[in-house]
Amino acid sequence: ETYTTHNSVFPVLCPPGSGLIRKFYFVDSPLNWTDARRHCRDNYTDLASISSTADMDTVLNTTNLPNVTAWIGLYRDCRENWRWSGGEVVTFTHWRSRLPCAVLNATGFWEERNCSKENFFICESQGGAQQYRLIRENKTFADAQRHCRESCSDLPRVDSVGESQQIRTTAQGHAVWIALLQDSWEWSDGRRSGFRNWSPGEPNGGREAQRAEIYLKANVKNNNNKRGGWNDAGGTHHSPFFCYTATNSSEQYHFICDKKSWVEAQKYCR
Repeated sequence: ETYTTHNSVFPVLCPPGSGLIRKFYFVDSPLNWTDARRHCRDNYTDLASISSTADMDTVLNTTNLPNVTAWIGLYRDCRENWRWSGGEVVTFTHWRSRLPCAVLNATGFWEERNCSKENFFICESQGGAQQYRLIRENKTFADAQRHCRESCSDLPRVDSVGESQQIRTTAQGHAVWIALLQDSWEWSDGRRSGFRNWSPGEPNGGREAQRAEIYLKANVKNNNNKRGGWNDAGGTHHSPFFCYTATNSSEQYHFICDKKSWVEAQKYCR
């Protein structure tokens, strides 16, 4: 028999991942960003790259974190490239105009939108047959992306005229967010990830702020930041930092005795 429900709970078997298991390390020896990266590369793998909310939870669950900021491996490359929010290179475009985030409008063209504006959006199923689902809720780009990812989908990439037409049809005349954003930030280890966790109003430092730091507690420096939120900074001041190591996991399976639903098990393994 084939069971399609995701509500039953079973023990979990996590398969080999993408070939690497990453472990994060908090280094409480304040350095500037460049020296922190050098230390991580000399003693670990690199400054921490954060690709998901699970990575964020792992970093923040480090014990006895001080009430300060800490460097992570995100930096600005100054090229203002457009990329898909999963980090993939853009190979197809259908612009009407350009800005930081993008919607597909009622005529099928892409339009620039401020990422903080609210729009309806479409979630694209991940894996298996390509399916689009219109969400009739007004959300910012980040909130729409989070909504889709919590249901094992994502904002849609558009790689062809045919896909653009499918999304336009699904949108039923509404302008909807697609997974495209203008982002000049990159990870120092070269990892392709569009995951961002900026604090409200960030990044706001302009051209002088070329590095990213993470708030280890809420309300650091009395600026009403959120715990785990990111801030853009100049990179010259001294702060503690996070490094990571990566080990090969290609032959390792892990049996987890905790009983979880399919969705919970997928999130745990990832």
